Amino acid sequence: MLFAGPREQHIDIGAKNQFEKFRLGAAYSHVDVTNPTYQPYLAPDVTPPATSAWSSWKSDNFEVNAAHNFAPDRWIGAGYTFTYGRLKNEADLYHPQWHQLTVMVNFDLGKRTSTRKSAYQLVARAETGAGFDSGQILYAAGGASPSAHQLVLRVAMRHRF
Repeated sequence: MLFAGPREQHIDIGAKNQFEKFRLGAAYSHVDVTNPTYQPYLAPDVTPPATSAWSSWKSDNFEVNAAHNFAPDRWIGAGYTFTYGRLKNEADLYHPQWHQLTVMVNFDLGKRTSTRKSAYQLVARAETGAGFDSGQILYAAGGASPSAHQLVLRVAMRHRF
């Protein structure tokens, strides 16, 4: 993610294990942004409800994912990410939570062309009064959802040159 603030820290770790036709993985990341002012992919209004500025945005992201190869040209994968946030301004501390499920079905249409992807996000708890309260699947949706839910069904075609 891209943030604007004088200090930003990311800590990431992940692991995966490949079995014969099955892959299982897990990942964890921690993001800490001090005195954030902007996040270009969130809903436009990230101003805290109180008139004070944000002092920090912190989040812990936990992901599990799996994939199964039916054949060399067909596979299905799924991932679940739980994000626990701590958003602080001078007046309040918020603990938003997000659940995101991604399912990817890959079909190779030829040696170099394939199709894939859909995603669902639920904002389980936010109540910040700011843009964090809307479901928003980054890089996939045209904008924030008017509610805490967002579903993106997207067929992407990839051609390798």
